[in-house]
Amino acid sequence: MQQQKNFIFWLSALVLSVSLLCSGCSSDTEKEQPTKIKQFTDHTAKQAVDHIRKPMDKARQAQALVNAHTRDIEQAVDQEAQ
Repeated sequence: MQQQKNFIFWLSALVLSVSLLCSGCSSDTEKEQPTKIKQFTDHTAKQAVDHIRKPMDKARQAQALVNAHTRDIEQAVDQEAQ
């Protein structure tokens, strides 16, 4: 009975010390990796957004130009009709 309690005590101590060592060592490397991954993800996302926005902005500018020309033509037609 005493031998079984002694075995359980040392096994528990071993498991506790191993878990503390593993958790202490892994926390340093895990802090650096998400930062690099986040930076890469942010950079890639920014490139994707820029790639999509450029044609959209050009299309909006073209539409604004067409609207301005249409408005000028309508004003010219209205002035001739009067």
